[in-house]
Amino acid sequence: MNLFRKALAKVRLVAYRARRLWEEVPDTFQLLDRFYILAGIAFDASNDCQRFGWKLYLLVGYFQMLISVVSFVSTFVAMDDAVETIWCALMVVAQVICLLKTRLLLCRQKDIADLRKFLDTANYCSGDQVFDEAARSGFRRKTRALIVTVGLLLVCQQVICWIPQPQQFRTFYVPPWVGFYFGEGLAFFIQVIYISNFALFWVSKIFGCTIVSSVLMIGMNSEQVILVHHYERIAERMEDLRDNYFDNEQTKQQYWNLLMKLIKTITEQQGVILSKISKLQSMVEPLFFYVYYFDLVAIGSTFFIVFSEQFSFMHIVIATTVVVISLECYVLCSLIESLKDTFDTISGHVCDLCSQLPYSADYRREYFEMRTTLVTIALCSQNIVQFGCLGISNLSMPVFTELVNTSYTENVERDGVQLIFDVATWAGTYVTVTHRKVIIEFTLRRRGTF
Repeated sequence: MNLFRKALAKVRLVAYRARRLWEEVPDTFQLLDRFYILAGIAFDASNDCQRFGWKLYLLVGYFQMLISVVSFVSTFVAMDDAVETIWCALMVVAQVICLLKTRLLLCRQKDIADLRKFLDTANYCSGDQVFDEAARSGFRRKTRALIVTVGLLLVCQQVICWIPQPQQFRTFYVPPWVGFYFGEGLAFFIQVIYISNFALFWVSKIFGCTIVSSVLMIGMNSEQVILVHHYERIAERMEDLRDNYFDNEQTKQQYWNLLMKLIKTITEQQGVILSKISKLQSMVEPLFFYVYYFDLVAIGSTFFIVFSEQFSFMHIVIATTVVVISLECYVLCSLIESLKDTFDTISGHVCDLCSQLPYSADYRREYFEMRTTLVTIALCSQNIVQFGCLGISNLSMPVFTELVNTSYTENVERDGVQLIFDVATWAGTYVTVTHRKVIIEFTLRRRGTF
């Protein structure tokens, strides 16, 4: 019993310290600024020492890209290792995508600053302060958790890159002619620079634009949730007046005056939100184009690399990284779907308001004007926001499903059995020929070959 109490006390102490540590985590937008520094995007240096460190950090990062380009050219000219050539090409393509995403962020800095200011000030209120604060605190809690999780992932990947292993020299490939012509010492020094901060610099770059877009989309969705709650409160406020609408002339006048005032206020706020989402849309659409088509290339190439060589721990790291990168597409599709669902909810509430409008001959003009206004709001809420990019007219979850089917099906069904056998061999597990025959027959039956 004493042992159980001691264990319970330690668990409570750890939970308390974790909670205190979480409370000390900076605000969402402060974390974003630090992520910008990690990705080599922007940093306001306050002294010469910081400026020197910042320039050195950028120099090392872009020198790594130079090494990747030289390695790709060397392997492409030699053509003695197809797997290494594909890997070097994938590294160069990934770094080019990183630069394109960085340029997109820099080009949209004005819009991003405007959206950040809008989400930070949060002047709009639905009339229920408790609900509004809960929605906005939920936004900050989710986005902080997202940024911290990605940051921890980056640190883990960088630590794994530092661990010496045989596959490390193939992953961070330096052409042999460097050591032959300039000495093994210089080749080793270049290898150290290549590995030094590769994950911190380039993986944070490849996630940076998606992190910013995700934070802004979650924030805009929280503002839309507040807007939905405002529509619900309007329906509640109008219920008593609507029930007593035909009692006297004063009640009718109060009903239409109050409804017009409330609808004017909420449509102005909805217009502001739509204008902000249109700015966000101009950043998300090109970002999704980069993410989607890079994922198509990266997933297939990674499967080819993993299946073509003896399985190793570094292959797990590479495959995990590509899976996480492919989740960018899922996150963007999910957040876009969430925005659309909230707009559909708004449209539903507006249609309910429209259907509940009381009609009387003496307020015929007010009735038709309000009905026209509400129908227009409902239609706009459903159709005004359509995310798309080159080759994809409507971004939604089926797009991610199509990506998974296109990228995984061909590779997994072709080489899935070999992957299982390689993993088992690498882990030291003995697999008999009979077992392998059963697995192969099961796979062929699932495909319909038998």
